[in-house]
Amino acid sequence: ESEAMNDIERLTGQIANSHSEQYFNGVGFRSFSFSYKFQPTSHDETNVVRDIIRQFRRNALPEGGEGGLTTFYPSTFEIEFITPHITGIHTTQSKAGLRNKTARPDGTYRNPYMPRLKQLVCTGCNVTYGSGGGAFSSFKDGSPVEIDMELSFTETSKVYMGDVDE
Repeated sequence: ESEAMNDIERLTGQIANSHSEQYFNGVGFRSFSFSYKFQPTSHDETNVVRDIIRQFRRNALPEGGEGGLTTFYPSTFEIEFITPHITGIHTTQSKAGLRNKTARPDGTYRNPYMPRLKQLVCTGCNVTYGSGGGAFSSFKDGSPVEIDMELSFTETSKVYMGDVDE
């Protein structure tokens, strides 16, 4: 702002209307975070947790190409919220409602109260070891008794109005 404008505002006790408006600039990509707490009780469970973490860390990263000049896209993920039963859920006879009542091969159903997610990439895998009570503690073999993992995902395509009804 100019000095003259500041002087006028001080003298009159009024400021110029900034005409602030919100403009629609399009739809962004949706992001989701999931937190997990692992508390293995045996050496075998600790190894399973280690393998789970390794797979997410590995698949969140791009693969290097020949000579390091290029990279390949990281892995993509399909995440679906499921429930073992849908007793008491009343859906309409819309396309979405009929799908809600279709059992998956393992007898589970898509949870109609949770959003449908498009294809995603893992954009973060943060792990905290021995987070319980703030002090690190481990089993005799050195493996942590508690591990927290937070995963961040971003969809690879944008969501539009018609996607809500699917």
